[in-house]
Amino acid sequence: MLSSDRDVSDLNPFVGMQNALARSPQILPNMKEAIRSYTINAAYVMRQEDLVVSLEVGKYADMIVLDKDLTKIPVNNMSMTY
Repeated sequence: MLSSDRDVSDLNPFVGMQNALARSPQILPNMKEAIRSYTINAAYVMRQEDLVVSLEVGKYADMIVLDKDLTKIPVNNMSMTY
């Protein structure tokens, strides 16, 4: 459902989440599922869930810090979260 394929979708994950939450009929039920789609679900598809995503000793991590709670941002404002 979500994609980071170059030339197909925007590289900004917030745009992808907004689109996934707003479009129909392929709508995700909530922000929690959109976040999972970009994190653990993507790692699982690439068979890397044992290497990345969760903060555990021995795993690789990329981290961002946001000044907003993603679950409280209106869907139509999600793409402006960067």
